[in-house]
Amino acid sequence: MTPTEFDTWSEFMKAARGHWTIDPVHNGVDKEDVLFFCPKGDDATRGLYISIVGRTAHTGFYTGAVPHMGEAEYQQGWSASFPAGFSDAYAFLIERMGMSFLLSGVLGQSPYRETV
Repeated sequence: MTPTEFDTWSEFMKAARGHWTIDPVHNGVDKEDVLFFCPKGDDATRGLYISIVGRTAHTGFYTGAVPHMGEAEYQQGWSASFPAGFSDAYAFLIERMGMSFLLSGVLGQSPYRETV
């Protein structure tokens, strides 16, 4: 990662603090792999995550997201399989997480702050 790329990522993470945000790499376009994260207000390298990989949804905590989310260590807290697939898992998470989470999937980042 170049210094310019690192600065861009740092600004992106600072702006994401307290907001559910969709990872720019694992963005769900393929309907197989999506990662949402919500950085802590005081430390953007740590926070909460929700992912859907194939038919399985996971939630938990991450740490060490430097220089990007791919470098983070994930501590899974909950996991569930959805036999109907990605769409079912996503619908379940939207139902449970509410408007803030839904908007992060539609807009890329929720305008609502979460307490992390």
